[in-house]
Amino acid sequence: MTLVDLLPFIVAILLFAGMSLCLRLGAQMGRRRHERHGETGLSGTSAVDGAIFSIFGLLLAFSLNGAAGRYEVRRDLIRQEADAIGMAYQRLDFLPAEQQPALRSAFRNYVDLRLKPEDKTRYGRDHDMAKVTKLQARIWSLLSVGVEAKTPSLLNIVAPPINAMFDATTRRMVVTNNHPPGIIFALLFSLSLLAAAIAGHLMWRNTALSGLHTYGFVFAVCAVMFTILDLEYPVLGLIQLNSPDHVMVDLKQEMGGPAGPGPLK
Repeated sequence: MTLVDLLPFIVAILLFAGMSLCLRLGAQMGRRRHERHGETGLSGTSAVDGAIFSIFGLLLAFSLNGAAGRYEVRRDLIRQEADAIGMAYQRLDFLPAEQQPALRSAFRNYVDLRLKPEDKTRYGRDHDMAKVTKLQARIWSLLSVGVEAKTPSLLNIVAPPINAMFDATTRRMVVTNNHPPGIIFALLFSLSLLAAAIAGHLMWRNTALSGLHTYGFVFAVCAVMFTILDLEYPVLGLIQLNSPDHVMVDLKQEMGGPAGPGPLK
């Protein structure tokens, strides 16, 4: 496991430490303000406190809901891509017998590539995309062999499913790399610290802050933040899309190849 794999854990730990510190700083600020201005110095802030906590809660809720929705879309796109590849593979039966072996071998290599775990770096993902594009061009080239001898009806049977297969792969790659702007995560992190400071300010009367309330609040926020990151970037942390989806594995087995991804040069 690399440092990149641990990114959601690192963010959660840093946030936990930062919020715990902000809670104590907020409590100290509250006590000092009370010493200087008395009870009047702490009055009239409930509306602002409530507004900030409301904004923070809504942002957390929308971010979690959006991350979960995008995760489900990515899983569904794996199924759609497997269906498209399976349909295109079946249509190869209509081609001349001498043309089928090379295309079937290229299709099995294509599934091997789509079973390959998503790379965690942008460079690695671009490299994988280049491999996919190259293999798509090879499949199309093999399909075009002897095209002048084929009837238009035969090409109409075989070509559209292959195009649909390429489109499904493109959609999956685009959605996989579709994430909210980094400023959203920065805002969540900042509001978490601000909310912790305000919560500590509201508990200024407690000379020894309640561990249950302090760490319970901090843990709840950190757990939600960790889940958001884990769903949003499912090649990191605990939630994984890297494990080959069963529909793609089943498709590879139907093609007559091994269950797992094979070597690709």
